[in-house]
Amino acid sequence: MSVSEPVVDIFAASHDGTFNACVGENGMHDLRTYAEGYIDASILLLETLFEKQLLGSRDILVHPILYSARHAIELTIKHVLTELNQCDLKTEKRDIKGHNLGMLWALYKVIAQHDSRLMSLYQKMNPIVEYLDNIDKDAQDFRYPTGNAEQGGEVKQTYEGKRIVDLKTTHNVVTALKELLVSLLNTVDIVSEQRQLGSFTQDLNREELEELSKDCGNDTSAYFVTTKDKWKELRGLSGKGFIRAIEFIKKHREFAGNIGEESDLIALSSELLEQIIEFKLQDIQKNFEDRALPIFERAIKKPISLNAYEKLKGSLTPEFVAELEALYYLSFLSRYSETYEALYGQQLRNLVFEDKAAQQKECMKSFIRLFDKSPFLDSLIKSLRLIGQIQLSKKYFVELNAIERKHEVGVAVVDQDNQTFVEALLNATK
Repeated sequence: MSVSEPVVDIFAASHDGTFNACVGENGMHDLRTYAEGYIDASILLLETLFEKQLLGSRDILVHPILYSARHAIELTIKHVLTELNQCDLKTEKRDIKGHNLGMLWALYKVIAQHDSRLMSLYQKMNPIVEYLDNIDKDAQDFRYPTGNAEQGGEVKQTYEGKRIVDLKTTHNVVTALKELLVSLLNTVDIVSEQRQLGSFTQDLNREELEELSKDCGNDTSAYFVTTKDKWKELRGLSGKGFIRAIEFIKKHREFAGNIGEESDLIALSSELLEQIIEFKLQDIQKNFEDRALPIFERAIKKPISLNAYEKLKGSLTPEFVAELEALYYLSFLSRYSETYEALYGQQLRNLVFEDKAAQQKECMKSFIRLFDKSPFLDSLIKSLRLIGQIQLSKKYFVELNAIERKHEVGVAVVDQDNQTFVEALLNATK
């Protein structure tokens, strides 16, 4: 009886696909996903060792455990430096290479000094990175039993001077390391995007500028003197740094609103916006009240969106509808206020046609589609806040909240007439 040849082609689908991993052209892999894989592998090996009491495997699993953790750090730093190259925090590409953690970490430290969030993570991670770097400078000790010998020198045992690795402590360190690596990766995404938007000064990042603008908005002293003294004492912000920040805030649509300097809308008039929101408040009120009606009565009632369009169609130009869409999508899609004008321009291009009849029809469709969306008013209120229209945002929030509180009791109760109507429909189809 001949023995069948073993299947060795790991890239061929030989089973049901449950355990087929996506790689190469069939994956979305980069340095980040590789780093996540290595840190997860280190933790999984440790937890499997503990759960299955693999005491006989401790001395051989320790090497891939430590190497995977170290390699996760190396790949994370390389990914972070590469990602930050998309904004103003540049590192020469030729320097983002090699396996020396110390050198790569030093590059990150230089960059981190430009943003307090990056520096905070540097300080938290530094003890772990320095410790592993001191043990294994060039990713050799965790991979090989002997180190690279100098020319003509003696080959030395790796882990020189070490005799044991406490795997329980290792698990604690690696678990903490994973949390820090994930935090760093997520923070870098935010920092890179914000700095690409130009949302920073020489001294402060976007989040700090937002916080400062709110502090200034609550400051009753002339020229924000109280806030200036507070930030000098607690944040070490210099007088010139404070002036730079205030100049930035005053030019920023969102932050200027926090200090009482509200920017105008691009195309919408406050009067037209008021009418649109009044119609939407009526619509929300109607939806609450209609829950008490039988289903067939609800179906024959004319939607308020059509009434609103009939009343306002003479004012709903492509510019007005485009800004309405921009207001909706700004908060709904979790965009930054810095993208508002670009978002408006994008929506406007979709509404302008040479054929004026087609243009009017598209404006009507866009308006009704937006108006009928459940989160329409909630998104508008949030976006008005984002673009610095603080007072309007507060006003409409209070009005919406009043309607919701009025109807919050009993809104989930199914009316008996509705139930009877549904039962009649079901019986009729039997």
